[in-house]
Amino acid sequence: MPQHAPDTLARAADWRDQAACRETDPELFFSDVPGTVGRAVAVCDGCPVIQQCGTWALAQHIKEGVWGGLTADERRLIHRRGYKGRSRGKQGAA
Repeated sequence: MPQHAPDTLARAADWRDQAACRETDPELFFSDVPGTVGRAVAVCDGCPVIQQCGTWALAQHIKEGVWGGLTADERRLIHRRGYKGRSRGKQGAA
């Protein structure tokens, strides 16, 4: 049986495979530099999986960065208002 590197093994398609941020420096989404949050949100605005990303971040209680077009403060507010999303899953970040 041939040996394959782990990244070449077949796996199920995932919403992250379609994420617009895959082609963007991840630092943009976690930066404290003024003006970068708006640039990060702009990347999200054009993303075909923005809703899946935001839902995942809310369900995982991600506390930092921009996910699904939502800042950390926006996600905290959603949780304070009683977000009742899916339970924590095992899938990773964007």
